[in-house]
Amino acid sequence: MLDVRHRVFNIPLKIGSEFSRAFNYMLKLIHMNSIDYFFLFFLGTIAAVRLLLVSHKMAGPTIFGLRIRHYMPGIALLIFAFLIHNLTLYAIALGLIVDETPVVLVKGPGNKDEYWRGCEDYHTSWSFAGVLIIVLFVFIFRNFLVGLI
Repeated sequence: MLDVRHRVFNIPLKIGSEFSRAFNYMLKLIHMNSIDYFFLFFLGTIAAVRLLLVSHKMAGPTIFGLRIRHYMPGIALLIFAFLIHNLTLYAIALGLIVDETPVVLVKGPGNKDEYWRGCEDYHTSWSFAGVLIIVLFVFIFRNFLVGLI
């Protein structure tokens, strides 16, 4: 089977080479099921938000005196994902919500700045541990969550 893939893609490789293993891994990613894609996009969203929070420590926009946190567009995106039955948007929305859930539970909704310390609350150990616990629950119940959409 390895030789057939290499002939189809015209890649001369020896069996067992590093590139061959990476190539086979990429082929497995192509054939992932919807549950795996859901969890991949979910984790990717959390990772992207955390990286943005580390690299760009800036406050969310304020609209009519209401500070917008990233869980708020996540809720709107979640509703939209249910309406159009889109699993990718559902995973991204859930990632936005889950990333901020521990901070919201401890500090409140965060629409007023006096309760939060800005981005510093995201970089605490309790926030990171809370996100990991919720990610574990999402991983355990991912079949159920995908079935909702």
